Amino acid sequence: MTWSLMLNVFLLAGVVIAIVRTMRARRQQDVKKTAPNPTLSPSQSNFYDDIVAVRKVNDDEPLVLKPILSPPLRQPLHTSSPKILKSDKILKSEEAQPTLRPVIASSEAVETVLPKKEDTVTASIAQAPSVMMFLLAKSNRQLAGYELLQAVLSAGFRFGEGDLFHRHQYQNGQGPIMCTLAAATPTGVFDLQNIGGFVVHGLCLFMQSSGHSETDAERFDILMDSAKTLSDSLDTHLLDDRRAPLSEQSITRYHQQLMLTEDSLLIE
Repeated sequence: MTWSLMLNVFLLAGVVIAIVRTMRARRQQDVKKTAPNPTLSPSQSNFYDDIVAVRKVNDDEPLVLKPILSPPLRQPLHTSSPKILKSDKILKSEEAQPTLRPVIASSEAVETVLPKKEDTVTASIAQAPSVMMFLLAKSNRQLAGYELLQAVLSAGFRFGEGDLFHRHQYQNGQGPIMCTLAAATPTGVFDLQNIGGFVVHGLCLFMQSSGHSETDAERFDILMDSAKTLSDSLDTHLLDDRRAPLSEQSITRYHQQLMLTEDSLLIE
């Protein structure tokens, strides 16, 4: 009984599968029949007819390749740019406008206008009444390197504007500049970055007048103190602005230049 029942079930499943397949096949046939055939336009039909005709000819005749020669390129007859004719009004306006030409100054004229770099220190000193002193190394010695730097810093100077050393009113570098120290060279500047190889035969110490007797007297007092301190520490000759040894006559002349009175003098 069980075997016969199983056999009947398998047969029934096969029948169902066969029925489903036949129904699908019929549906596909019906869809193909109902779908409209694509119609070709006259131009497309002619195009396909030409293709068929060409294929027939190609099948009957051997294939022969012929080169297609393109027409030679024609060179332009006139290579120069076309000339543009200007009207009389434009020509008259151009003639009326003045032509500007650069004026190149000669080297001599430039030199007379621009000051040389080596004269900057001298020019700054000459702007106002000033007092100048010199420190000259003895026996053709040289003032060089870190020994010079240490002596200058110990005297109260600070490196600052113009690559020069300045002594201010206060020891901490605050206050107005009282006097300035420059190198006895054409430029007068100190190369602080290469101070180890810096060599000079002398120094220039100067101060500028402020126009006030009390202020100038204080500046001159600090100038004299700095000159004596540097001369002792560097073992140099102390000279006045005339390259002569500093004397009482030189100091009196400085007082007259600054128009200092006895009441305003603070010299110890």
